[in-house]
Amino acid sequence: MTEITENGVELSALVEERAPNGFKELSDVITRQELEEIADEYKRIGGFDVERLNNRTSLSVSSPLPRASTTGPTVED
Repeated sequence: MTEITENGVELSALVEERAPNGFKELSDVITRQELEEIADEYKRIGGFDVERLNNRTSLSVSSPLPRASTTGPTVED
């Protein structure tokens, strides 16, 4: 069972539980999907998940920069 604490999933505890005698490759012990879920949980707890970052005000830019035209250059006659 995955241990979730206030600091997130304890990856080392999970690996130790599944492979108490060691392992050669991490993928033998934990799946890529599990690693991604653990990483997502750490990001969420730390405030670095994509949704939260995209919805908060910038910490480094005091005012928005003008956006470049997406229609391309225009030719005037």
